[in-house]
Amino acid sequence: MTTFWSLWITIITVGTLIGIAIILRWCIKDKMGVPVGDDMGHEYDGIRELNNDLPKWWSYLFIGTFFFAAIYLALYPGLGNYKGLLGWTSSDQTVTSLEESKASIARAQEQKHLNQYAKELGDADAYFGEAFRRLAKTDDGSSLRPIEEIAGNLMHLKLVKVYLTKTVLSATAQMRAVNLASLT
Repeated sequence: MTTFWSLWITIITVGTLIGIAIILRWCIKDKMGVPVGDDMGHEYDGIRELNNDLPKWWSYLFIGTFFFAAIYLALYPGLGNYKGLLGWTSSDQTVTSLEESKASIARAQEQKHLNQYAKELGDADAYFGEAFRRLAKTDDGSSLRPIEEIAGNLMHLKLVKVYLTKTVLSATAQMRAVNLASLT
């Protein structure tokens, strides 16, 4: 990410948090000049507006959300090029080939680096790897099947449907619940 976009994201994010803090402080402190419980002088559809305090639960929830956002942005990447205190990444953005991707995943796993993509890819390969090798490779295992052959095989289509359903619509933990044996 370029310096411009990093600054753009950081300034907007921090500016929004500061703006929220100012609005929250302004709403919690009564600065309307009208005593609490008195009429504000506004009427909408026959309903008169009174100067009442914000509900305490709402104020506490808003304050908690503000602190959650600040802590989250300190721990995880969310402010431009800032990596966060935990060093978490969703993927290695410097990868340009399949070989580099595999090497990057292996490095991340060896170093116990928090790379979400590497973790999910490893989990999926451990669980679905054999099934996909049977799906994509010919019976002798020497070459890949043509896409027309894969698309024409009902068992293959069921396998792909289950995989996509579980990976797109479910969390990784729920993927383990799939019973691939019933597809064969």
